[in-house]
Amino acid sequence: MEQNMVGWFEIPVMDMDRAKAFYNEVFQIEIQVQDFAGTLMGWFPWAEEKPGANGPYSTGKPKPISNCF
Repeated sequence: MEQNMVGWFEIPVMDMDRAKAFYNEVFQIEIQVQDFAGTLMGWFPWAEEKPGANGPYSTGKPKPISNCF
């Protein structure tokens, strides 16, 4: 395989502070939270030169799954 199978993920949460505390503790990381027009997004650390996908957990209404399957 020449590239990562997953390019992006997004995890919906209801309580940003609780989710941040959980992921910080479980993974021993420091989540950075940003506000995008009222939707809070907690970003997992990511380095472009390392393998793996990037993505946040976020508040707000979850996005529908596409009908592409």
